[in-house]
Amino acid sequence: MRYMPESNYGAMLSQGVKSTHKLFVALVVAVATGLSFLYAGVFGLVVAGTVVVGYSLAIRFVSKNLQGISGDLLGYAMVVGEVCGLVALAVLQAW
Repeated sequence: MRYMPESNYGAMLSQGVKSTHKLFVALVVAVATGLSFLYAGVFGLVVAGTVVVGYSLAIRFVSKNLQGISGDLLGYAMVVGEVCGLVALAVLQAW
């Protein structure tokens, strides 16, 4: 993921990122997904998957259109992912 040239904070954080950092993020996502499955079963997996897909699509959209990522755009993507998860939860509860 490329940071916007105007984002000094993003450029600072991208220096020295190792594969262990990426592995830690993947581990956190796996644990959160596992806990959602233990708590809510298949519905938890669907909601967690919807959050991840919504976040990923938002990141892809903004990074493609704005030629990079900044902290504000990461926050935007997080909110989009959360809204996707809430919509999935509401649909599953109504079903």
